[in-house]
Amino acid sequence: MYTENVRSTSTSTPTQLPVLMLALQKAMLRLATCLLEKGANVDGTDSNGQTILSFCLIRRYSHGLHLLLLYASEKGRVDIVVQITSTFMSIGSIVNKPDNEGQTALMLASQGGFAETVQLLLESARTRNHLSNMLHQRDNEGKTALMIALQNGHEETVRLLSSEYTALKRTAQVHLDQRHHPRKRR
Repeated sequence: MYTENVRSTSTSTPTQLPVLMLALQKAMLRLATCLLEKGANVDGTDSNGQTILSFCLIRRYSHGLHLLLLYASEKGRVDIVVQITSTFMSIGSIVNKPDNEGQTALMLASQGGFAETVQLLLESARTRNHLSNMLHQRDNEGKTALMIALQNGHEETVRLLSSEYTALKRTAQVHLDQRHHPRKRR
């Protein structure tokens, strides 16, 4: 693992940081993306034992968290997705944020057929009222997560996404009916 000596902000002693962690700290996203593509150890730690993910979570590095979330979704790393979605409060802005090809974490997880990751992302979005945006978001080619899952033949992922679409449509219909046919007061 490549490391770099840097001075910690909390102590005067140098700390060994993995290059990926340093790239995320300095918001060098192209370098961080390249490192991930080349197999950088996302589970790496600094000389103090802090993981790259906890490093980003503690400091609220949203750009680093977004990059790690996209990576984890594409690779089916549920452990990383769980930590990010359960810790970061404004998760909607990170989960729905697309990469350069317009793909979100949900789309990448759907493309890989990682049903457990898809379920986790859907639950997180539902809890934070971002579900409709997440399901309807399209990539640069105009595809939704459901379309991507269908195209790649991932039946369980298609079933999960279809179920969410159906529930969302049902809820919208109930609200529409209530608006047009309000109950009469006695």
